[in-house]
Amino acid sequence: MFRPTLSSTRNYALDKAVDVALYLIIDALSFYFSYHTFSLSSLPPDSLLLVFAVVGVIALILTFMVAAPIHKKIEERRSSEASKSGETRASPRYVESGTAIIPKSGEPLIVTSSLLAGLEFFPSREALNAAKPSFNDLLKSAKKSIDVLAISAESIIITYGDTVRQLIDDGVHVRFIVLNPESPQVEAYAKAVHRGEETKTRIATALSTITKMKDDLTDLNRGYLDIRTHDLVPLHTVVVIDEAVMNVEFYVYGVSSHSWISVRIYEKQQPELFSRFWKEFRFVHDRSKTYGGGTVKSYSG
Repeated sequence: MFRPTLSSTRNYALDKAVDVALYLIIDALSFYFSYHTFSLSSLPPDSLLLVFAVVGVIALILTFMVAAPIHKKIEERRSSEASKSGETRASPRYVESGTAIIPKSGEPLIVTSSLLAGLEFFPSREALNAAKPSFNDLLKSAKKSIDVLAISAESIIITYGDTVRQLIDDGVHVRFIVLNPESPQVEAYAKAVHRGEETKTRIATALSTITKMKDDLTDLNRGYLDIRTHDLVPLHTVVVIDEAVMNVEFYVYGVSSHSWISVRIYEKQQPELFSRFWKEFRFVHDRSKTYGGGTVKSYSG
């Protein structure tokens, strides 16, 4: 919701003052002309009052006709002055509902609610890829950990594999939990999204790619990559960065995965909502199994 600024309020008042002045002038001239031209002085008071009302309506119509071009000229002059001075529309400032604020001159305000603070919605993967920060930048910002819960995580490991590898080399713990390719849930999910054997193949490909990445790591860094599988019903993809920022993509059956809806949640502004999805991640983790063997370095996640 936009709140009027001081400058817009001042301009509005000036515009209305022009309208009132024009009306008073036109009304006075119209009545004066009618009174002396048609000898209205001989009319009784009731008839004179009626004439005065009619003249007032005519004056109002004339005011609108005269005021329109005048306001247009005024607006053109304002725009010209703003252009010459290099003024641009100020970026809106977001303020919490109920907050006492004093807006600066010309500053647009948007009143928000804490219900939406720390939440970003994306109606498609295309919108998510265009987000700022981008998903790749979000991954690169990791200092401690990246946790991924997905059907296969194939798109993540293929698209952002180099970023993930670099983060592991820098000592960031990376954990992938994907659906067991031999789980009966694979067939059920494949039928729901009309992918047939493709789902199982994608999971197997992703696991093979992640495993190869782990094999290529140094002995010192190999423990930073944890690969796990589970047999639970897949609900959505969750990617958590440093247990502070979370991307959740919801599976919408019957539509392309490119149209799946996702939301980005910041723990600082949305601790309760963040906690619910993090508990879900932990729930799946505790029921998952290590894939491919090897040791994993322990950390608090």
